[in-house]
Amino acid sequence: MKEATRTKPCVLYAVPPREGHMRPALQIAKHLITKGFDVTVLGTQNWKSTIQAAGGHFSPIIGHWGTLDDPDRWPKIAQASDSAARLAASLDGGFVSLLPSGLESVRFALASMRRHQPHCEIVVLSDTCFSGTLGLKLGTDLPEGFDKREEIKTIGVGDVDILVEF
Repeated sequence: MKEATRTKPCVLYAVPPREGHMRPALQIAKHLITKGFDVTVLGTQNWKSTIQAAGGHFSPIIGHWGTLDDPDRWPKIAQASDSAARLAASLDGGFVSLLPSGLESVRFALASMRRHQPHCEIVVLSDTCFSGTLGLKLGTDLPEGFDKREEIKTIGVGDVDILVEF
């Protein structure tokens, strides 16, 4: 669904609320905003003012994703001995366990965006490390305000270093 006066889709940027993910995401969001896109970014309260300063709309990360600001909640990740161990701990203790609250955060943001701009098509930019958008790719029910046949397009964004040992 597109609003008659709006030709560009509204953008939801789903990104882990960590410095190494948020800083590049905010640069991308700011660029999109200068090109006329309406951008909403998921984040913790610590990122709210920064998201708004970049010109974006803030939508709260719900549940476990919101605890990423507290390294004591994630000791295996925070205390990993090297990048390979950190990646393994992140995938094991983070990516999968964070999927439900990530999806809840995405659904909350989508519902809010639809209420504020009911006819705007929504595209989701998803950081490759944000597991909460997997449900969209697998056909999860969309929140209230969406047509049952409506499909949300998702675009994976980000870089994940390749770890190689010789």
